[in-house]
Amino acid sequence: MHTDEIRRLFGEVKYFSNANRSPAQRYFQVWRHLNGTASPKHSHTFGYRPQPWMQKVLDWSIQGGQQLDFIDSRDDARRVYSRAIRSTDVHGHAVRRWAGVSVPSLVPVNVENLRLLLRIWEYLIQCQQQPKILAELLQRYDLKEVALDRAKRQTQALMAEAQGSRHPAMLHMLYLLHESGRLYAEGLNLQSCKREIRQAALAGCWDVDISTCHFAIMAQMARKFGVSCPSIEGYVARKKEYRDQIARDIGVSVRESKKIINAVGYGAPRSISPYTEIPRQIGQEKAAAFFAHPLCCGIKADVDTAIKNILAKHPTKGKKLINLANRAIAKESDKGEPIKEGTLMAHLLQGVEAAALEAAVRACGRRVLLLQHDGFTATDAVEPAMLRAAVLKGTGYELSFEVEQIQMPFQGLEVEVQRFNKKLDEPKKPNIHAGLQQFWPCFSGTVAFSPDDVPPVFPMPLSLPPPPF
Repeated sequence: MHTDEIRRLFGEVKYFSNANRSPAQRYFQVWRHLNGTASPKHSHTFGYRPQPWMQKVLDWSIQGGQQLDFIDSRDDARRVYSRAIRSTDVHGHAVRRWAGVSVPSLVPVNVENLRLLLRIWEYLIQCQQQPKILAELLQRYDLKEVALDRAKRQTQALMAEAQGSRHPAMLHMLYLLHESGRLYAEGLNLQSCKREIRQAALAGCWDVDISTCHFAIMAQMARKFGVSCPSIEGYVARKKEYRDQIARDIGVSVRESKKIINAVGYGAPRSISPYTEIPRQIGQEKAAAFFAHPLCCGIKADVDTAIKNILAKHPTKGKKLINLANRAIAKESDKGEPIKEGTLMAHLLQGVEAAALEAAVRACGRRVLLLQHDGFTATDAVEPAMLRAAVLKGTGYELSFEVEQIQMPFQGLEVEVQRFNKKLDEPKKPNIHAGLQQFWPCFSGTVAFSPDDVPPVFPMPLSLPPPPF
């Protein structure tokens, strides 16, 4: 599959159906599911899973130990851009921000760490046969069992690219500017992969994060419009104390406590319905305890007050909100329906976040390796006070930074080497009769494969080699 095919499948198309060639559903089977919301327009969620032929190709390419080199339609090696940030945004408009910023398009990674991490994922998956041991390991490292297989496959895919012949031990990064001003890396990458994979690949580098980013921005933005948010400011000043207290009181991990507090900040409803965000993460009983907790009640009240006043008083231009990254969002849809308050508020917060990230990255120069949404990865330690001053000067917001050296995950885990396939590092011959597991974890179980289930003819002349099955 060359890059023209990949671009049509995953890249620059306005609607997913254009890539999937509905109604034939060439690449993915599309399913509609009720999501439990009362909205007649948004009452269904779409799920996608690869067609059996595509699942087979994915398994063969990812699990077969093959080196992953991309080629174009002329069988030439894929071009690696010197500038990691694309010159056009998601709508094809020229990008004027980030001019002159030095961000590498090739990121060096530790392939040996990824290989070790792959063995750890296999070990944890094997431990599913021993539930007590697995439960202890999941609690110790704050993992979810349902995410293990996806983590393993992400690691395999990134390893395959990092072992390519043209740029060994490198991963190609290309960032695309989206509506709010955020930069999203394209494809499976170090920005969107699981945290443990990024830690293994970049161990020894330094993570730089904006502390309680959106809460700090919201409190200062509300203050600009004359609204005080004492509970939010208390959380920003003593986040560890708040997270630990909620984790102890309702019986969740500190990591889960952080997630559900952030969900409140993003407008998650105070509902114990299993279809809503917080009960889906921690369960209905713990969600009810969380919503009744005085710290949650204070933060939720401040968030509601802040959103109401900010959206009412924020300047508009032609019925559009312009955020600090100079990106616009309409307050009404094309049909005249009002856009949700949470969507509008997220646009404003992410605009400040994007502007702050740009100011911080400019201050760091060539030490930046990888861009994230509320921070970045650097080759060396960075002085937080310097970043704070640069962001204050560039945005008018006073944001704190946390700088921490990245460590290899699962420190102290003793893996029983004899439980692994000793030929793990050698290319494996694909087993065409094996059951198919899904790379995208939308559904459980396996996908049946039949010899007649082959893709339809692609509507353009391609010189592709015959499939290996």
